[in-house]
Amino acid sequence: MIEHLEFIDILGACFLVPLLVLSGFFSSSETVLFGLDASERRRLHAIGPTMGRVIEGLLARPRQLLITILLCNMTVNTLYMVISSVLVVRSRSHWLLSVSIAIGSLLCLIIFGEVIPKLMVRNDRVRFGRLLGPPMLLVHRGLGPLRTILDLGLISPLSRLTAPETAPSMLQSREIHEAIDNATAEGEISPLQDRLLDNIIQINRLRVRDVMVPRVEVAALDIDDGHEQALELIRHHNLTRVPVYEGDLDTIVGVLDLKSYLLGYKQGNGSIRQYIRAPRFVPEISPVEGLLGVLRPGADSVAIAVDEYGGTAGVVTLEDLIEELVGEIPEEGGKVQVAPMLIGPSRWRISGEMGIHDFIDAFRVDIDPGRISTVGGLVMDRLGHVPDAGEFVDIENLHMQVESMGESRIESLLVSVQEPQS
Repeated sequence: MIEHLEFIDILGACFLVPLLVLSGFFSSSETVLFGLDASERRRLHAIGPTMGRVIEGLLARPRQLLITILLCNMTVNTLYMVISSVLVVRSRSHWLLSVSIAIGSLLCLIIFGEVIPKLMVRNDRVRFGRLLGPPMLLVHRGLGPLRTILDLGLISPLSRLTAPETAPSMLQSREIHEAIDNATAEGEISPLQDRLLDNIIQINRLRVRDVMVPRVEVAALDIDDGHEQALELIRHHNLTRVPVYEGDLDTIVGVLDLKSYLLGYKQGNGSIRQYIRAPRFVPEISPVEGLLGVLRPGADSVAIAVDEYGGTAGVVTLEDLIEELVGEIPEEGGKVQVAPMLIGPSRWRISGEMGIHDFIDAFRVDIDPGRISTVGGLVMDRLGHVPDAGEFVDIENLHMQVESMGESRIESLLVSVQEPQS
């Protein structure tokens, strides 16, 4: 009888090993399949179309896949714990052996069934996806009828009962910023990627007026201008496309492709009218992110921004939008906006044309810019008039003094950060 019992104990212990392997298989499958990002899935497709279809088939319905993995993992772990409990009970006459089996079996399940498999596959999901995907697909399809019964009869009703009455709130930009900062600090993304992601997140709060070339700086041609005026504009502004107006800037009749015009002029076709394209008009209060799907390289890379009265407010180009994402793109002979320059302790020189959102981010001020697009516009709005050099305004803990003026706009300011008074 004793020999028979010992044989059963050994047989039960032998069953624990394959159950432990299966537990690790399902745990690692969950980590691999639900951790694959878009680039890793494309790599699997590139390795082999069949493997790509296997992975896409599994992830096509992630809820069903999760039910399969959890059902299998719970079943395997339950059988493992049942056999372990039987072994513990059968060895209760030897308390040291019984305690060792209880603690050892639990640690083995945690370490070899959960921790090690997940750590092993998380850094090479593509390779392990190729290994785990096909057997997981077989299990997933084999459990299809049972999974459907469980989903319709138990899981879906419980989900409806426990679902919140209101939809979960969307992630706030502050939370996304914190996640990006944490990823940068941990070395998962580079500082350049960090800045690019920040710009992408912030672009949803920008309007066309924040990125456009304002009306007073727009270089344009009258439709009756001749070749000399076109050449003069090219020499001074280094542009490839310019608005064409009739009478004044509020009557834009088209956009001229200067390259096509110059080629045509050499061939004897020198009329501006022949080379203008219909203009694209956008409200100056339109979100910038909407323009990204409208402006395209080529003829559609320029749009005319109009105000609420239909007058021309400025011009926005595809390059303006790209610069909001990747930073200033210098051009030969072009004017590059200078970043804030530190000229003394807590004292900065900034351009009056600095974007208002860049200013808010740089100096951490909590203000509502409203319809204001530049720092110069902010100072004029606070003063209520066109200032002279030397005039100043205080905004929160910033002392902002006009350093220089150009015609009727602010060219540069001196910003002093004042210590908060206790």
